[in-house]
Amino acid sequence: MHRYNVAGETKINQLKYFNGKVISKDTRYTMTHLLTLDFNCQYPSVMSSEPHKFIKYIAFDMNRMHYICGDTDSMTWAISGNPDAEEGYRQKFKYVIKDQKFFDENYPLFFGKYKQLLGVSYEAEGTACIALAPKIHYIYNPLPNENEKDYNYL
Repeated sequence: MHRYNVAGETKINQLKYFNGKVISKDTRYTMTHLLTLDFNCQYPSVMSSEPHKFIKYIAFDMNRMHYICGDTDSMTWAISGNPDAEEGYRQKFKYVIKDQKFFDENYPLFFGKYKQLLGVSYEAEGTACIALAPKIHYIYNPLPNENEKDYNYL
């Protein structure tokens, strides 16, 4: 995992378990933005790169996303979206959805319009992240105004 993540520079990282070791390698995808999600969900995990009967939400192309950090109720992703997108770093998951039909049918079950008791909500987004210490990551270039939050995860 990278200590310093910058949009347009940092490659999306992929971890593989091989011969008792975890191998880290950069993919061909370059990070376009970061997104932190706040989780309040009944499921032990609501996102997965592999199909599993208990983890239903696998609509994203996980080769274009890299888990940066998280704790019991939030996680931060580096995402390789569309670098030429008009939305810039506010594109959220729009360009990493691999199964649009599944996403359209199921995202309301996880992504609420506002922070809620159960579900997933927006916490922060930006174009760069630096690891200050384990579990302490600082995302800068955030939205300038709390009132400008865009809760649309499409």
